[in-house]
Amino acid sequence: MNKFFKVLSPLIIATSLIGLASCGEEESFSFEANSIKEALTKLQTINDYTLNVDDTYQERSGKIYYTESRFYNELEGSGYIKSINGVFDCYLDNEDNLVGGEILLNDEGKAITNIYTNDLVKTFNVFDLSKIESNDPNSLVLIDNQSRNSFLSLLNVPYSALLEISSFEITMKNNDLSTLTFDMQFNNETYINMTLENINSSKVDIVDNYIRSGGSYFTPNEDLIKIRNLFANNNYTREVYSGGTNPEYVGKEIFNKQYYAGLYEPEFMANSNMFVGIDNQEIEVTYVDEDNNFLGVESKTLFGIYICIPVYDSVSGTYVDFNPILYRAYNDETANLSEAMMYPSRSILFDQYEVFEYNEETNEYVTDEFDVAYDFYQKMFLNYHESYETALLHLRFKLETIDNKDVVTFTLNMTLNGIPYNQDFIFTDFNTTSFEPLEEFVTTWKYTSVQ
Repeated sequence: MNKFFKVLSPLIIATSLIGLASCGEEESFSFEANSIKEALTKLQTINDYTLNVDDTYQERSGKIYYTESRFYNELEGSGYIKSINGVFDCYLDNEDNLVGGEILLNDEGKAITNIYTNDLVKTFNVFDLSKIESNDPNSLVLIDNQSRNSFLSLLNVPYSALLEISSFEITMKNNDLSTLTFDMQFNNETYINMTLENINSSKVDIVDNYIRSGGSYFTPNEDLIKIRNLFANNNYTREVYSGGTNPEYVGKEIFNKQYYAGLYEPEFMANSNMFVGIDNQEIEVTYVDEDNNFLGVESKTLFGIYICIPVYDSVSGTYVDFNPILYRAYNDETANLSEAMMYPSRSILFDQYEVFEYNEETNEYVTDEFDVAYDFYQKMFLNYHESYETALLHLRFKLETIDNKDVVTFTLNMTLNGIPYNQDFIFTDFNTTSFEPLEEFVTTWKYTSVQ
């Protein structure tokens, strides 16, 4: 198994001072509740409390803080902060220092201004109280899967845990909603226990300290925005080279919204492959014999991701066609290639520019943030032999103009068994790349098969 290490100090990112939204006077809030259902109803009207979570099912414990301008989850080391310009995310870096991300945008491209909209955060509103009929003030036993799953989603516990629950009970003492206790037991004798504190007076010290020290949201420059936009349309070429000190040209990969083509040089041809995404599309297949005599035609509606076999012409030294395998989908759950094939455009680095520092000497953006580097490592399907002890050191990238074309180069600096090793990933032909035979297929959805 490969081993990865966090080996360098965190980046220090200079940010501007933040202007916090002003808070109005607190409205009176009654802790009295005549039933557990009424207590939950009241909690659905406020976003100001702290949850104490003891989760032996996932071997974790900590607090989750809710305020109108802050949300922070100790269990996950991440949260959201409301500024005068909008809501931005925050999280712990390699050295457990809080880092602020960019202002978050909604589907219309406008800044999100409320932490508790746009499904950023789960609150007690996950519970459908219309399903609860009991008015017991002391105990509420929930056996329905919807209520149980609502509690799991509140704490971001995987849905699969639902099948392992043995019991789920909510209790309250003396009609006081601040005494609410949530107790979920599992078949393997683990549990999740949750209580409340600081209702209507919750504070998030880690976030407050971040703000007081000058922490704010991150604003990307023009180059970073351009790079993100270049990858956004899922249409680009990767020029593939081997790693090390004497890189060798291996071939190219064509990334397209509807198809992928890995076209490698003859000595690496065994790695060549193609995939096409078909989303409930009617395909017309014309059958001919080797002399091109018509044999018949068939129409079929397909969904999923299908393998295509590249056809290489040794005379011209190029890939000239493909043979699709349409009788069975390689993946019948989705037709989204960028998601299923983990396109580079889905790397988390595009959403975490704040962890990169600009190096003026090399004109590169550099990070040692392990999670970001490892995510890119995975997106590139790197998997060095298990005999290697692999340590990721840096992820770098830069934007250049070469022959009037935008070129983005990513570099992973690592060590293999303690020996320095670098791997470049060069992308170009943004929004113009194509493999003509596949391009024609996804345009006409017609194919001729030689029998």
